[in-house]
Amino acid sequence: MSTNNNQKPFTSKQFLSFGINYIAGFGFIATAFSLFSLGPLWILVFAVCSFIALAVMLCFSKMSETSSNRFGGPYIYATEALEHKKLSSRMFIFLTGWNNFVGPLLYSAAFPLFLVSVFSSFIDTNNPSAKWGLIIGGLAVFILIAFISTLGYQLSKGLVLFFATIKWLIIATAMVLAIILIAQSAGIGFSENYLLTYNGKPKEITLSKIATITTAFFFSFGGLEDISTMSPEVKTKSFKKILNLTFIGVFIIYAIGLVIFSGLPVGGNGSSEVKQRISSYSDIYKAIGGITALSFFAIGSLSNSIASRISITLANSFKLVPLSEDGYLPKYFLAKNNKNKFSRIIYLTLILTLILMLVIFFVSLASGSSDFDSAVSKAASIGGASALFQYFLGFITFFVYYHKGKLKDRSNWKNIISLIIQAFSLVFIAIILFLFFFPLDTAIKPGTNQTHVILNWGIQNTLNITIYPAILSLGYVLFFIAERSSKKQNKNIKLSQKQSHFISLDSKNNFKNKR
Repeated sequence: MSTNNNQKPFTSKQFLSFGINYIAGFGFIATAFSLFSLGPLWILVFAVCSFIALAVMLCFSKMSETSSNRFGGPYIYATEALEHKKLSSRMFIFLTGWNNFVGPLLYSAAFPLFLVSVFSSFIDTNNPSAKWGLIIGGLAVFILIAFISTLGYQLSKGLVLFFATIKWLIIATAMVLAIILIAQSAGIGFSENYLLTYNGKPKEITLSKIATITTAFFFSFGGLEDISTMSPEVKTKSFKKILNLTFIGVFIIYAIGLVIFSGLPVGGNGSSEVKQRISSYSDIYKAIGGITALSFFAIGSLSNSIASRISITLANSFKLVPLSEDGYLPKYFLAKNNKNKFSRIIYLTLILTLILMLVIFFVSLASGSSDFDSAVSKAASIGGASALFQYFLGFITFFVYYHKGKLKDRSNWKNIISLIIQAFSLVFIAIILFLFFFPLDTAIKPGTNQTHVILNWGIQNTLNITIYPAILSLGYVLFFIAERSSKKQNKNIKLSQKQSHFISLDSKNNFKNKR
């Protein structure tokens, strides 16, 4: 699909603003404070995440140059890079497209958990009735939104701008209030959050914890691959330059935010020096402005979350349409309703969204002993793993592009540096995902000084190793159904062609006999 330059809705500046607003926001708010439990290692985690995010932006922007007038995406690039004749190539292409669809589904539980975490400050969490009322209420709201989103409602540009303004007010206000809190606590966070100890005791930092927090923090960079494929929508001579500026903008916002928040007294309440401990975004508002400020944050977060989810089921379902049209999913899903919508794809998306939301929601709560902030991070980490795997597939696609000479100025030193950055990122992702799914740690054997490697397994790890592979396996079941249907259809076509050939020969013979 191509877009005429006069019909392109974004100027360079508009798309730059759109890109920063699209990426930055909820993910950062939900996961930022989990970094500081790692002490000074939060800097390393942020650096690795930013490095991979840069590699992703470079990867997709480079590939978008080869088809600047087409709506791309990981799936489109994979189809252009690989041959369709080989089954292994078709399986890779399908995996790229299906995983791109699955990512937002796996993030679905993080949104209600975040809202439950915010509103938990208004109730007595030691009261089981109030606690479960909040949990069920928060989940019910997002289940209702999931159903509403199938109806195809779209927000007007005015409402989108309104909710974006609320989001940035929340982020900016929190930073200002954080500076006030830092002054009140004499900047104790700048010492606590840069040490490997807390109250004289070593902080609990393990390889699996680092991997989980790193994976969860990728929630903050969600949407990178989406905006990287929107070149047909932008009036510009250098789409790549806009993407680079978008990354720089998001990086600066996150870096400033994390440096400010690192000065806060984050963590448990074991220190007698500080009365108020901060463990989440909402705690900043509560510490400075009490219930009034907290109410502003809660209502703003609720309205922005609802706005961002109102059309998510419908929008995400569109990703399956090209897979069905190209034969990677059964043609059954291409049926339309009387509103000209792909109803079967929409209902498949809705069912998977609800199932994954419920499973991840309650398992994340259970594994975190009903600690809402911890549950948000754990729920986000599953979606983060999906995003990392998507980037892994994207880098492989890029390497194929490079090998086949599909990139412009292949031997240019910038392309070579980009290739090196992506190679390192591929290794980082492989290590992070391995430790995320197989949480290896070290421990000292009782009665000895010998250290040995252990598998630090828990409920959340069981969820991680089952739910994500299960949803990918479901995709492959549908893929092989489509493959079988395609082979059967091709066989029938060949048989029909043979029959037509024989009928034609018989007709000729009969004609000769009559003569």
